[in-house]
Amino acid sequence: MRSGKKIAIIAVLILSILFLYACGDDDSIAKGKTQINFWGWGDQSEVAVFRQLVDYYNATNTDNIYVNYTQKPASGYETSMEQILSGSRGPDIFYVGDGSLKKWVELDLLYDITDLVAESEIIDLGEIWPTAVQRYRYDKTTRTSTPSSPLYALPKDIGPTVIYYNADAFRDVGVTIVSKDPDDPTVTENEMRGYNIEEKIFNNRIPMTWEEAEALAKLLTKSYNPASPTDYGYYTEWWFNYVWSIGGDVIAYDDGKWRFSLGDDRADGNLPSTREAFEYFVSLSTKLNISPKPNTISTVGKTNYFTSGKVAMMVDGRWSTVTIRKDAQFDWDVAPLPKHKDGVPAGHSGSMGFAIWKHSRRAREAFKFMEFMAGPAGQAEQAKTGFNIPNQISLAQSDVFLQPDQKPKNAQVFVDAAYYQTPGDWAYLPDSAWISVWAPTLNGAVLNGQMSVDEFFATFTDQTNEMLKRYAQ
Repeated sequence: MRSGKKIAIIAVLILSILFLYACGDDDSIAKGKTQINFWGWGDQSEVAVFRQLVDYYNATNTDNIYVNYTQKPASGYETSMEQILSGSRGPDIFYVGDGSLKKWVELDLLYDITDLVAESEIIDLGEIWPTAVQRYRYDKTTRTSTPSSPLYALPKDIGPTVIYYNADAFRDVGVTIVSKDPDDPTVTENEMRGYNIEEKIFNNRIPMTWEEAEALAKLLTKSYNPASPTDYGYYTEWWFNYVWSIGGDVIAYDDGKWRFSLGDDRADGNLPSTREAFEYFVSLSTKLNISPKPNTISTVGKTNYFTSGKVAMMVDGRWSTVTIRKDAQFDWDVAPLPKHKDGVPAGHSGSMGFAIWKHSRRAREAFKFMEFMAGPAGQAEQAKTGFNIPNQISLAQSDVFLQPDQKPKNAQVFVDAAYYQTPGDWAYLPDSAWISVWAPTLNGAVLNGQMSVDEFFATFTDQTNEMLKRYAQ
């Protein structure tokens, strides 16, 4: 396995070269080379980095390859790409999301890169997040994803979810903030919890329990505390960390078939049932009222709701860092997601991968470029955007990603989360048709308090189970 020191050296070299390099005449560089087409999308800062990386690769690679980079719209990307890849003129290499991979493999659109990775002297899967690599493996014969399943993409990045919090708002209501790991020799007994309710001490290195997060959120919600500078204390749109923390899930595989399990009411020991964990998540906005209802923030968006100072804590992925750095006019940082007091840390992460078109006539040349982009050199430059965590573990644990001169100061929490966070339910099965049965109502009527949990399960359990029959092996 490559050492962190080697990756750091590569990062410095590539950064230095990119600063010094000035792109010449594209036509003269491309002349006589094998040309491949690369499609991707991103915000302005990410696209600028990718153009720079492509220019550098075109000018310096010794493989006689020239890459044509095309920026595609993020909106409707999956649908338009399916249509294009099903035709006869697809790009050689392109982005694939962790939620699209299984479907695109089933449609026979992706090139199996297993052997190319095994032969590579640049790509070391042991140096890439296991939770990222696994989501790009799939065996369409057995419809399973195991460590030995074929590999169809290499992760471009991984984007764990965390709590973004308004540190100024915390201080305004008398909360003391510390940042100490449990093994820190200076940590006191009062600081050994995510949030010490009695002493009002918040430790951003330790996950809060559900009860602690609720107490802190109430302190920062005007209906509970009129002196709160924020209207609401907490906002999340995802049930994942609640249900997964107690060992539950949205579907289960029993007797050769899938079934909708979010409503399971059997508890395990001191842990609540899956249904109870789900009900607690729903109660944040419908009964406890510490979280704004989705229809409250739909016009401005959750990130704007946070940066405008209306909500004190917001659960979101690493991708929000760029916007919050730009827009927040207050001190802020990040912390781990809450977990059940007897449960385990849990949460979901997003990821985008690099894949090769099944029908590319230049698959090996496309893989050479993939080695560069998904390997240490390309990942070092991508890390500077702050948008997502690089796929290289050692690089993510270095200052190239942690960026100690910028917020969030507790960026290590993203690295910690990358070890255990997994993809959301959109990556479970070959498509998300089964999710479309119930998710719109959950995200609308249920979380807005217009439909009870009992009504939700009575309405959608049988419908979802019927849809899940489509995915039987």
